[in-house]
Amino acid sequence: MPVSGSPNVTTSEYFWNNVTLAGLTTSEAVNVLNSRYKGITFVSDTNGTLTIETDPAGDGGWDTYDTVTITVNVREDYIFPSGMQHAKVRLVFSVAAVVTGSITML
Repeated sequence: MPVSGSPNVTTSEYFWNNVTLAGLTTSEAVNVLNSRYKGITFVSDTNGTLTIETDPAGDGGWDTYDTVTITVNVREDYIFPSGMQHAKVRLVFSVAAVVTGSITML
């Protein structure tokens, strides 16, 4: 999180970048603790379901946070509610596909 009085710094990190996945593939976890804004961008060449999982305490206790229906070649932008302070986020995609998924944090 930026220090008070410093410019806002936005970072993005890829879960997957134009990667071919097998069905029910889980991404690496991304640390999001202390980020004020968190948004996921996702696109796939196949219809499917994106499951967003969070680890609230950062201790490996993963929970399903939300599921999003993905339509082929339509960019999905998912914004977490203000104040969401889970430690880590990861994604699971339901079907074999070529996907790009990233998270933006402020």
